[in-house]
Amino acid sequence: MRRSDFRELKVWEKSKLMCTEMYRVTSDFPERERFGIISQIQRASVSVPSNIAEGHSRSSNADFTRFLYMSLGSVRELESLLEVSLDLGYLDSISEQIDKLQEIAKMITGLINFLNPES
Repeated sequence: MRRSDFRELKVWEKSKLMCTEMYRVTSDFPERERFGIISQIQRASVSVPSNIAEGHSRSSNADFTRFLYMSLGSVRELESLLEVSLDLGYLDSISEQIDKLQEIAKMITGLINFLNPES
């Protein structure tokens, strides 16, 4: 795969937008969660586009794939953290965010499959 600029990847753009949305969402959480769930959500959300960008710069498809799997893990972590936030009453609904995260997960999986057609 020819490596262009990671910013050209739609999955990177969508995950970056999700990251900024997670920062906005957590701004309404209680201050006592600043070093708890807020920090975890923000770190996981930053991890998704960051790992895509870092993996994109690697010289092999295997390395890029490894970083994509880390991004996928962070997507699943975010889903779990949103579920907990909902249970704690910090959010009224997460269906829109979950839908976006599932779309990002499908895009990451599609890119993994593209990079590794034999698997």
